[in-house]
Amino acid sequence: MVSTGERCKQFRREESTLCSTHGNAPQIQNARQRRVAENDAKRRAVQKYEKQGPVEISGAEDVIGLLEERMGVQLQMVRALDEIVGKLTAENALRYEHRAGEQLRGELNAWMQLQVMLTKLGSDYLKIGLDERKVRIAEGQARVLVGVIQAILARLDLSGDQRRIAARAVPEELERVAIEQGGK
Repeated sequence: MVSTGERCKQFRREESTLCSTHGNAPQIQNARQRRVAENDAKRRAVQKYEKQGPVEISGAEDVIGLLEERMGVQLQMVRALDEIVGKLTAENALRYEHRAGEQLRGELNAWMQLQVMLTKLGSDYLKIGLDERKVRIAEGQARVLVGVIQAILARLDLSGDQRRIAARAVPEELERVAIEQGGK
């Protein structure tokens, strides 16, 4: 389109509103390549989804796990870009000259965007209390487990000495497992 908003008089392309002269400009070709790459990525994602189907997510534990996984992926990407941005900083190459003026490196832009996304996801995670929810879920699971253990011990018809040993051993073993799981 020309600056008046009308179609260019030299228009010859069916899939574009630009003529071959304007449509072949480098910035137009770059934008077109980005759109083609984005559409291709979306198409591949849809094909993969159709092949694999939806991921089952049910309950708070699955949602928390998914958010933690996504946060982990973002953190890995930030750390990888930390190295790249560090090298660019050391070489004083965070910017480059372009015919439109000085430009920031794409790596720096990606790094800044990921920093913002990671900070927001972490903040939202804490803000909505997912860490507290995880504790409540674990406490609920522990209550169920203790109930099962108590029911089993009651059915075993243990002697007084055996009940005293069980009363010490069960909490010790549960604590040991909790410590081992916390260390992972």
